Amino acid sequence: QNMPTDEKGVYDAIELFPNNHMVYLELVQGYIGRKSTGPSAFKLGNNYGQLRASLYANGISFQTISPSHWQRQVGVEPREKGETKSRFKSRLKQLAIDKYPYAEKIITKQTCDALLLAHLLMSETTGRKP
Repeated sequence: QNMPTDEKGVYDAIELFPNNHMVYLELVQGYIGRKSTGPSAFKLGNNYGQLRASLYANGISFQTISPSHWQRQVGVEPREKGETKSRFKSRLKQLAIDKYPYAEKIITKQTCDALLLAHLLMSETTGRKP
């Protein structure tokens, strides 16, 4: 599912979660792997701020985690020199499918990061290996 388009949509989506849960929120920066335009970096930061505010307003605990940290923890090999973003995302998608083969039809390049982040958090809270 895509990110809601406004603050109310983000808040309403997060309001559906019980407030006794913990969330990992990927730490974002203005630089997103390539030269980014001002508007795209602003949109990314704006969405990130909406998520943080909505989590806080709904009483949901969250922790920020860097992409390199969570990827290392779930066993993602670092992005290779010259590897395209699409190829790297394909590797993330395949790892998510390997961990959740029954969900293969709904795992996409757009959702695999979130699933792997959730997998890491569940592994850490249950004491199981990621």
